[in-house]
Amino acid sequence: MRSDTTSGCPNERSGPQATNDVSMKGQCAMPRVILTITYNIKAEKRAEYLKLTQKLKEHFVNVRKKNYSVFKGKVKKNQFTEMFVSENEEDYEALDDNLNEDSETLTRALGEFIDGEGMKYNTLVETV
Repeated sequence: MRSDTTSGCPNERSGPQATNDVSMKGQCAMPRVILTITYNIKAEKRAEYLKLTQKLKEHFVNVRKKNYSVFKGKVKKNQFTEMFVSENEEDYEALDDNLNEDSETLTRALGEFIDGEGMKYNTLVETV
């Protein structure tokens, strides 16, 4: 057991988030999981890609109720990273399992915009 937590929970969250989350009182917080998908897009397709990302964001945030964002690279103009933040491993595992037809259609459409390097996936699990 770690000595730096007050409740004995290995993934206890501290700060404002912990004090505002009444539902977690007396329970160990599950570690959050972040999935990132990074890729470069074809420069000539940038405007169309940006329209698609707006649809993706609206779908994943408003319809699927996911914590989803798209970031552009600061150095590489046509590099983008999609990020899903799941509250726990179960929610992370359900990202693919619960895709509906609209989700699949939108994500499949990305293929025409991505350059030859493809997509790079990274999964991060909260430790502190």
